[in-house]
Amino acid sequence: MGVYFISGGGEYVEPVQIPAWLILSGVTPQALMLYSLHKVTILGQRYIDYDPKVPKTQDEYIAALHLSTIEELDAARLELIDIGAVEEVIETDPSGTNKRILKIHDFDTQTRQEHDRQRQLTEERRLDAGRNELPVQPPGYIYLIQDSVSKMVKIGYSANVTQRHKNLQGNNPNILVLLWHTPGDRALEDALHQLFAKRRVRGEWFDFGKLDAVKEVSLAAQKLQVSNVSVRQ
Repeated sequence: MGVYFISGGGEYVEPVQIPAWLILSGVTPQALMLYSLHKVTILGQRYIDYDPKVPKTQDEYIAALHLSTIEELDAARLELIDIGAVEEVIETDPSGTNKRILKIHDFDTQTRQEHDRQRQLTEERRLDAGRNELPVQPPGYIYLIQDSVSKMVKIGYSANVTQRHKNLQGNNPNILVLLWHTPGDRALEDALHQLFAKRRVRGEWFDFGKLDAVKEVSLAAQKLQVSNVSVRQ
């Protein structure tokens, strides 16, 4: 049994493929023919000049399938539904009208379920990978800013040192001097705060007394960064 789709102008001929699993399923020839007619309708929707030569009414379907009654047509339809070759779905359009939509399947139910399961697993792995990714730390700097009056030094972190300096100066009556900065992140900032905890006055402000704050902090930062690289390796 062969069924062909022919375009309206007769310029294009395409055989309607019936899946092997459906042929081997044991459904009646009438059910196979009904499946083919449904596929012809779907193929025809791809072409502007399509002049469908397929049945539209129940009587036309009965005649095309060489049946005698509506009950026989329903039996062929139910064969396709029961085996999963055709799926009937009721959809409601924006106006509230219910429409019966036919979905024609090329794969059997078990294969479709396996494909769905694989797609679900792939999506779950993708989501898990996204959840396990650590947030990217924006590039930034560790800086030293000194209060020109108290001589206290602030050890801080900022993605924009220049702007940070301006913001701090706007809230401080004393002149603040940017002594030093180096590429770093908040982890390095925290490590420096812990290392110099005994010199902490308040918050991020430290008193180095007669020591060279730049020398002390820069050497400490260098050692901490080298140590961090070694641990990662």
